[in-house]
Amino acid sequence: MGRSDRDVARRPGNNPRFGRAGFRLIFCAFLMLAFGTPAYAANLDDAEAAVRVRDYAKAASILRPLTERGDAEAQYQLAGLYRSGRGVTKDHKVAFELLRKAALQGHVKAQFNLANMYENGWGVPAQPAEARRWFETAASQGHEMAKSRLAELQKAATSASKGAQSPDQALHRAVVKGQADEVRRLLAAGAAANQTDEFGRTLLIEATLRGHEPVVRALLDSRAKINARDRYGDNALLIAVREGLRGIVDMLLKSGADINAQDANGNTPLVVAAGKGHDRIAYLLIGSGADIHASNKKGRSALAAANANRHTTIAKLLTDRGARVAAVSAGDRRAAPATIDALL
Repeated sequence: MGRSDRDVARRPGNNPRFGRAGFRLIFCAFLMLAFGTPAYAANLDDAEAAVRVRDYAKAASILRPLTERGDAEAQYQLAGLYRSGRGVTKDHKVAFELLRKAALQGHVKAQFNLANMYENGWGVPAQPAEARRWFETAASQGHEMAKSRLAELQKAATSASKGAQSPDQALHRAVVKGQADEVRRLLAAGAAANQTDEFGRTLLIEATLRGHEPVVRALLDSRAKINARDRYGDNALLIAVREGLRGIVDMLLKSGADINAQDANGNTPLVVAAGKGHDRIAYLLIGSGADIHASNKKGRSALAAANANRHTTIAKLLTDRGARVAAVSAGDRRAAPATIDALL
């Protein structure tokens, strides 16, 4: 039976009005399907761009919805912000959960950092077996630092199997694990409070790096050398400031730490605090008599560091105390911005 011209006209493909509107809808749907992934990736690029200009809060707001969609890279990057306290309140538990989710998806950097969280008890009780498992997982994907850490663990296990630990070895182990009562017991028994490792780190520096406040207190009570430096020129106070450990900073200052000590680049604790944006630590240092005019080897003062990193609260505090900015060199103006990887 033949079809009339009217029947043919009613077919969608032959209806002029449907053709324009319908094909427009179909074309838009095609674009969404075809180009959805690049648009998703662009959000990660936006987060990286925000970090490059140190707008960490914006980076976090971009990353959050991506993590909820299960994006492993976004989970890893947002974990870095939570570990460092940039743009969000510092929270190792949240960082741990984000790293765990990314690690389970095969993200090798997340696997290595998750192993560190388990090993050091950051955001989760220390679990050496889980730490080793994740180091092995990352190493199997070619992660060089994971391979190196596994070699260190194997060396330590071999040494332990050859005989009982000496008192000094036992003390070092207790410091690493944050066992303050055991540290006090071993110190009282005569173990060396000022022993150093192959990097020149004292036990006080080791305890500070790991954020073990009770262990720091135990070592200070045993007259550990408070201003001793490692081979990189850092001492306990500089490290505590860099890591944002206000409680340890306060403890060290009250125990006589050199408040204007300089690291290998000439940075004082106040310059470090200003550059990192650690407001409460900057207040503490200034209130304790830190030199607000001191500058590093590049001539950058605490105020210049605060301004360069847009830490306005610290900049105002320094200005109110009489600090002034010296001329900034072209090299400083071209200084490379921080990245999320550097925060982990």
